[in-house]
Amino acid sequence: MAERAERMTKEEAKKTYVLNWRPSPPSARLGAPKITFKPEFDSTTLPSSKDLSQYDSAVKDQGALGADTAFAVLAVAENIAKHHKGEFDWSELYLYYNTRVKVLGWPVGDDTGAYISSTIQALTTCGCANENDWPYDVAKFAEEPPAPSSSEGAISSVKAANIDPTVDAFRATISCGFPITIGIICYSNLFDSFDSGVIPMPKPGTWITGGHVISIVGYDDSSRQFKFKNSWGIRWGQSGYGFLPYEYVSGYTIDEPVQRLVSDCWTIQSIELQGGSVIIGG
Repeated sequence: MAERAERMTKEEAKKTYVLNWRPSPPSARLGAPKITFKPEFDSTTLPSSKDLSQYDSAVKDQGALGADTAFAVLAVAENIAKHHKGEFDWSELYLYYNTRVKVLGWPVGDDTGAYISSTIQALTTCGCANENDWPYDVAKFAEEPPAPSSSEGAISSVKAANIDPTVDAFRATISCGFPITIGIICYSNLFDSFDSGVIPMPKPGTWITGGHVISIVGYDDSSRQFKFKNSWGIRWGQSGYGFLPYEYVSGYTIDEPVQRLVSDCWTIQSIELQGGSVIIGG
């Protein structure tokens, strides 16, 4: 029987992972499809809990590269694909490069994070190679990936939708079978509940240290928490998973300027593969 991986320490995590997610400017969401609910929608009729993590691909590790947007967006895509077709493994390095360089026009050598909306745009317009065609290697983040792959299973394009950052919108979306990519503002107490994976609420005496992107894969009304898949390997949290309080989703920063703790929320509705086959989520 394989030994369980040694747990990551708080100090190791703080030294390794950068918190450089950037909230998308409002203009980035203009014209994007949006999931909306009918006036008669009643959130009390939703299931009291839902867990889509059974469809997740393996927990991955972004290492010291600020590629969390690519990891979280592809985590959602891989979940939907496994749910409706089979297992896929797409290249985060490919998506992160195209997001920074081809969509945003940033210098190839700048590891400065990205917007989720721009990552969605890169996946829509540039597709994504299979992991085997462009494996994850932090040292190669500034190298241009090969031309768009025509190999079987590579992504040609996706259709995505924006979601309001509210507890009920998240619950409804997940209950329909769609995981969600979100950005969260992080405070200096982020690692206080390191072993449990629970993200603590900001409190007096804490300060903003950056932002991070995760994929929401479940919820539980009894604990009032969303379950999320992280990209810090299986030694973090609960074998790579964590929990975000409902209050975090509905909350605001305790600093000026006041802003939402959670924003830039997206899901993927369908995935078009090279060759024309389409995976429809939900």
